[in-house]
Parts: sequence; structure tokens; C-alpha cells
Amino acid sequence: MPLTYGWLAAAAYPTPRLFLMASLVTIWGLRLTYNFYRKGGYNIIPWKGEEDYRWKILRESPVLNGRFRFGLFNLFFISFYQNLLILLFSTPLLMAALYSDSPIGVTDLVAAGMMLLFIITETIADNQQYRFQNAKRKSGENEPVYA
Repeated sequence: MPLTYGWLAAAAYPTPRLFLMASLVTIWGLRLTYNFYRKGGYNIIPWKGEEDYRWKILRESPVLNGRFRFGLFNLFFISFYQNLLILLFSTPLLMAALYSDSPIGVTDLVAAGMMLLFIITETIADNQQYRFQNAKRKSGENEPVYA
């Protein structure tokens, strides 16, 4: 959704600032998508893909035990709450659209540089964790532990 919000804002208010923001959000989204892909998260048959390890933990929780309770959790927390959070952390795009007449400045470039640095740092951490989990699996421990 952040990618969609970014490119919709950039299409509605085609300014250098919004194109920069949408591009950075796209890089960030591609990093997340690739990381999920290489863990086996995608499959041509959706239910055969590897699910996030946290789903198993949630399903085994006594509080969420049962199809109805887990369904309510899925509806309210996953569907509504998480989409609201995504919308809220995408609001800088709205602010950039509201002030689309102001030119791109040093603050924009510094913020973009910092975001790029953070994405690079996240990518390094993803690769380190991926290598660690693969080495652990090869050593005989079967259960992945993603912190």
C-alpha cells in the first residue's frame, strides 16, 4: 500500500519531491518483497508459500485459540489496524502534496539520503540474518528463529 500511496500522490501532484519520495518508498518495498521471496514466502499456489513464522505462534496462543477468535483478530488487527498504520506512516506524502508548490530543498535531500542509508542498513541486516538462519539450518537445527 505505501507504494500505491506514493505513486498516486506523485501522479496527482507531479513534483520532484513526490517523485523522490515515491522512488524511495518503492526501493524500500522492493527490499521487503525480495526478503520475503527468498524466505519462500511466494508461490504460484498461494497457500503453498512459506508463511511468516509469527503466524504459527499466534495460532497457538490460548487467547486466539479457535477459528472465530483468530478470525476477529485477523479482521481487526491485520486488516483494519495495520492498514490504518500504513496510511498514517504514509502521511508525509500527503504533506508533500499539500505543499507541492514549494521547491525541493536541502532538507529534502538530507532526508532522502538518510532514508537511503537506512534502507541500505536494513538490507545488510536482512542479509546477515538470512545467512545466519541458513547456516543454522545446515548445522541441524530445523526451526528458524527470526528476531
